[in-house]
Amino acid sequence: MAEIKKVMIAGGGALGSQVDWQSAVHGFDVMVYDAYDSGIKASKGFHAQNAQMFLSRKKFDQDSILRAQENIHYTTDLALSKDSQFISESIPEDMEIKRKFYQDLSFHISEDTLVTTNSSTFLPSDFKHDISKPIRFAAFHFANIIWDYNIGEIMVHTETSNETIKRVKSFAKRIGIVPVLLKKEQNGYILNSILAPMISNGMALLVNGVADVEDIDKT
Repeated sequence: MAEIKKVMIAGGGALGSQVDWQSAVHGFDVMVYDAYDSGIKASKGFHAQNAQMFLSRKKFDQDSILRAQENIHYTTDLALSKDSQFISESIPEDMEIKRKFYQDLSFHISEDTLVTTNSSTFLPSDFKHDISKPIRFAAFHFANIIWDYNIGEIMVHTETSNETIKRVKSFAKRIGIVPVLLKKEQNGYILNSILAPMISNGMALLVNGVADVEDIDKT
């Protein structure tokens, strides 16, 4: 199969706009899809913020930022997904919206296109019957601020092929993300399964009068 060069990120929100920026910074040709012009406008705003942050905090030079910006294109036409070799979905966490997206997407993509969901609440098996090639579909979940917390959690369903896992892992590494693989589906993945109990226990320490907020956060 051809090396991944063209990617589409569906969803112009805060996290989707981190995934497409990270991909563009690493040299990929990126198409940002959103169903609404307002989503495209929001995505452009996030990218402008990301550019300034990479200049000031990441110490990128202006030429690198310009190249990243030139790598990003925007559309509200899902048909333009036909040339994408890798698609990451970050649209709203609504079952019916996501199902409709995958059904519509299946009319346009090629048989070799990898499709992933960045959903934090749904499982890949929830949508495997809505995508044309379920063997090329998996969850690929990012933590917020992906260039600092650069873990990419790969969750598969029963029909996901080993080749798909291999290619998602390879793409992750090429955009500076460390891939981790779940052996079975679980809501919350690895990261949130560890994080949620820690937060709950921290709240319990406060409510039970064991410690103050400042000392809990400090710890």
